[in-house]
Amino acid sequence: MSAHWLDRLSVRLTRRQAMKAGLAGAMVAGLPLTRAQPAGAIQPSGSLPCFKGCIWTDNNKFQTQFKGCKFTAGVGLSSYLINPINGFFGIVGAVACRDLAILEQKAGYVDCVQGDDCGGFNPKQLGGPCADCHNNCCPCGASDNGYICCVFDCNDPTNSCCPGGPSG
Repeated sequence: MSAHWLDRLSVRLTRRQAMKAGLAGAMVAGLPLTRAQPAGAIQPSGSLPCFKGCIWTDNNKFQTQFKGCKFTAGVGLSSYLINPINGFFGIVGAVACRDLAILEQKAGYVDCVQGDDCGGFNPKQLGGPCADCHNNCCPCGASDNGYICCVFDCNDPTNSCCPGGPSG
């Protein structure tokens, strides 16, 4: 009669075997942290000039949160080797942090596509494309973030800061 795998649980292990099992468990516990990042948002046709800047700002917020979650995951994994209970909760917290960052990014995208003003988006808000702009903040399709700081008025017919004109 062959022994059942459950019978092996009562066998005493050496410190080396216990350490190997603990490291393997820590690596398996970290697997949920290796999920792929969400795909970038696709600009809907006929969008408003504020859409590009709104999505740019939302993605920057997500990247900042995501980097913080990676740090939390690293601390949780390293403390798992010292104290498995605290480390486990650190890893769970890191997964929850990532999930929250993804949910907030998706909610921000929905805000960006709703309404005539991209959900109340202000390009001069903290973290926005014109946060450090002391002059005019003009829409510019040629810019990565959809806006450009300009010394001229945005509707000036003779001078334009945006290459190719305001619509890009």
